Amino acid sequence: VKRATNILKNEGFISKAPKQKIKDEQQKLEKLLLELENQKNELYTQTQQLSVKQKQIEQQLSQKRSRFAILSDMEKEHEGYYKSVKSILHLKNSQNEMWQGICGAVGELIHVAEKYETAIEIALGGNLQNIVTKTEYDAKQAIQYLKQHYFGRATFLPITAVKGKKLENADILSEVGVLGVASDLVTYDMVYDNVIQSLLGRTVIIENMDIAITLSKKYHYQYRIVTLDGELFHAGGAMTGGSTAKKTTSIFSRSREIADLSESIQKENALDTDSKEPTFLELYEPYKNLMTKTVFARILGISSSSLSEKRKT
Repeated sequence: VKRATNILKNEGFISKAPKQKIKDEQQKLEKLLLELENQKNELYTQTQQLSVKQKQIEQQLSQKRSRFAILSDMEKEHEGYYKSVKSILHLKNSQNEMWQGICGAVGELIHVAEKYETAIEIALGGNLQNIVTKTEYDAKQAIQYLKQHYFGRATFLPITAVKGKKLENADILSEVGVLGVASDLVTYDMVYDNVIQSLLGRTVIIENMDIAITLSKKYHYQYRIVTLDGELFHAGGAMTGGSTAKKTTSIFSRSREIADLSESIQKENALDTDSKEPTFLELYEPYKNLMTKTVFARILGISSSSLSEKRKT
């Protein structure tokens, strides 16, 4: 305001403008400057809040990356599998053509929705760690390797030998509370269809234990049934259930979590690249420039008529 006033005095405009008008304009300008200062404070508060939010997002992203790295290392090292199975799976990852007939463990070859993880894990039991091979010859080589190195025993499922038959057109599948045949509730490469059907094709997944008991009786205990909570009803009438040891992560949940984390990290990286939070100066500078121009325009507008008269003379 002082600077603008001095400019007006030097140009000879102030003396020609009524004093009351100048005072009124000065008050208006002071009000504008106060508004500008308030706006600056609001913007500063906003940028502080944005900064805190940005740090929280970066911390969460860092935690996700760390978790992803840990789980990826666990999967790479085949954590959760028996020593014998791990030793064969490590051979599969080698570049030696001798071991290219090893397809992987059953737990690696199927994908399960979170809702069915417990049920499918119980339905498979120890079969989760069975190793699928392309041929009987590939299984024979792996068995010889285990013998030679005293790594223990493993079960092999040669694609060329294993045949599975799926439960179809059974009356139990139309009952309320029946979710389906276990092999239909997982996804896998159809190359392994016979193998998966041999393991899961005749197991029925049911919502809860009460429904399972009722249907087992109704169908004279002829079906193998597993509930979502993991109770197992054997064909013939035996039941298995109770608590299970708490695990930080199962083989199925680990694979799912790795996929979920990978997708989440990619999305957040894209957002971080495309939309950085603006700084206080970035928010404030355009507004300040606009207000400064407005203020000086108002000041210079005090004696526009005087300016016209001065130009004529």
